[in-house]
Amino acid sequence: MTVKRTAVFACDNNYAGYLATTIASLIDNFESSLQLEIIIFDAGIKNNSKDSLLKLSTDNISIHFFPIEEQIFSDFPLTISHISLATYFRLKLPSLLNKHDKVVYLDVDVLINKDISDMWNIDLQGHSLGAVIEPRMSFTQYDYLEKIGLTEKKHLYFNAGVLIMDLNCLRDINFEEKVANYLFQYKDVIEYQDQDILNGVLQGNVHYISPKYNFMPEYRTILKPNRIWMLDKLPYTKSEIESLRSNANIYHYCGKRKAWMYSCTHDGADLYIKYQNSTDWAGDSYSDLRELSIFKKLSLWAKKRFY
Repeated sequence: MTVKRTAVFACDNNYAGYLATTIASLIDNFESSLQLEIIIFDAGIKNNSKDSLLKLSTDNISIHFFPIEEQIFSDFPLTISHISLATYFRLKLPSLLNKHDKVVYLDVDVLINKDISDMWNIDLQGHSLGAVIEPRMSFTQYDYLEKIGLTEKKHLYFNAGVLIMDLNCLRDINFEEKVANYLFQYKDVIEYQDQDILNGVLQGNVHYISPKYNFMPEYRTILKPNRIWMLDKLPYTKSEIESLRSNANIYHYCGKRKAWMYSCTHDGADLYIKYQNSTDWAGDSYSDLRELSIFKKLSLWAKKRFY
């Protein structure tokens, strides 16, 4: 049976250039013999930016826009300054994409370093979602997790920036109704927005996938002596994590320092300019370059080169 591969993004006009770079990295590494449909949930992307994004399509990769109003999420809390209401769009995918069975959702702040076409073939073993564990939240924030209703002992908190979503399973469990119920109960205490909601609603219903599909900065920091104890709680070895620093399929720049900032020192960030240069945003400088002193630039250069 032919697997239908659909990748989903959500974006407003402010992030259109960054999305273009992410899509360029996805296309450059995607298996050319396979078809991929890219759906962009559009929260106000301007027409000229849409035209630039459409230019990235290839013979085997199509790009489509799905207009959506952020206003339908006006009751959802915004607790993180650099994240917009577009982050909540993934919570509506079961109904918005009602003819799709399975999709891979990707945040705009990722870079694809290797082919990810195998993600659609990952067996979720009857679970509704595939995601990567967040070690710090899972192993150090017990009080907070209890406060937001994460009481399932076997549940490990996952990051929502890269998700394999079985939309049929999510529809079967009335996922969107559960989201509404969870939000009603925990709206005033959640700090990590849609990520907390997904963890709360789907605890015990997640298949944990390899961090190679969502290599976050904290997987680098748990290699430090004061964090290495977390590895004992994860199904990965130190050498496996170390190898991903240069060999991950997807690098995720969650947090305030993004790959489009010179101050970002996370692994793989040096790929950003390479992929940006294949888009209509080629030549744009790092977004924070003017804010940094010469001393800070030199310090960051040394850190990127030697750490």
